[in-house]
Amino acid sequence: MEDHNQNPRTTCVVIGGQTFIGRFLVLRLLQLGNWIIRIADSYSTPHVEQKSPLSDAVSNGRVSHFQVDVRDKSQLVKGILF
Repeated sequence: MEDHNQNPRTTCVVIGGQTFIGRFLVLRLLQLGNWIIRIADSYSTPHVEQKSPLSDAVSNGRVSHFQVDVRDKSQLVKGILF
């Protein structure tokens, strides 16, 4: 069986990462431990509860957020390449 904790971290962009399903996907990726997560959605700032796994991940740089119109492919590409 493959040990994911020894693999280098890979970046994943979660479009709509603050929506109902998106939040659970972000939390699951954090649990897996080998992902750097970029949240792309229309909110200008992420809603992060204090003292949560998500707030810890934002603090240590595993999670970042960028505002984007998800209907605009050029904005998505620009945010992903940031």
